[in-house]
Amino acid sequence: MALRVIALSASLVFLLSLTLVTSDECYYLVSVQTGDRADAGTDATISLKLFNSSGGSITVPNLEDWGLMESGHDYFERGNLDLFGHSAPCIDVCGITVTSDNSGNKPGWYLDSVEVIVSGSISKKAAFPVNQWLALDEYPYSLSATVDLCSFISLKSTLSSV
Repeated sequence: MALRVIALSASLVFLLSLTLVTSDECYYLVSVQTGDRADAGTDATISLKLFNSSGGSITVPNLEDWGLMESGHDYFERGNLDLFGHSAPCIDVCGITVTSDNSGNKPGWYLDSVEVIVSGSISKKAAFPVNQWLALDEYPYSLSATVDLCSFISLKSTLSSV
């Protein structure tokens, strides 16, 4: 029931935001799924970079600044599906980089996936499976994860036009 209310609330925020977006901006709805495993959550600051195949990008230094959850919500906790949204210049997102600043007690974070929905002059939905720890004490011992689907999307377009 709670997930249904969250999804409906996010949909309402998303639809209302469409009226506020200027013609050269798009609205980005980002959902982040934290893994459901021991110590998967974090209180570290998480940043997100969205990028396209031509080098354009949008960087969010603290993803919580785009947070859409209720006041006082604890983001990036075990099993959470957290929602974020904001308007920014339109880019055709085909890749992400997620980074942890490794701050706080037990800063390691297990990220399952990120989904990005873009609306405006560009309309797109992209899913980015991450399935890894952003931690220095867990494999792959890195604070960043990049999922680059740009080459795949370009290849898919090329193959579909053959």
